[in-house]
Amino acid sequence: MLISGLSYIDKDWVKKSEEQLHVSLLDVSNGSDLELPPNGHPSPEGLKIALRVIVSFFFELEEAGVVVQSLMLGQGLVGKEAMVKESLREVLDEQKLASLYVYSSASTYASELASGIF
Repeated sequence: MLISGLSYIDKDWVKKSEEQLHVSLLDVSNGSDLELPPNGHPSPEGLKIALRVIVSFFFELEEAGVVVQSLMLGQGLVGKEAMVKESLREVLDEQKLASLYVYSSASTYASELASGIF
């Protein structure tokens, strides 16, 4: 399952967050692997679908005139910054791609589960 939300800075430099949640089901047969330490393990098919969903989301934002400055990757996508950026070449020009900051979450449910927090 891919869960995404949106926060942004408006033209008056005020940080806003959308009170919505976009949920996409990616892989029904290997979903439990996403809870394995250290940060979840997506199946190859789930990862491929996740990348397509991210590209589609960026395409919709670009069409609406929204310029994305950063993208945080969570469980199952931690450490896959280069792979995500490469996938975004489909919708972003080189200048936007170069200025996009893609980074991994500091912790995930899987990492906190492994450390005994949950």
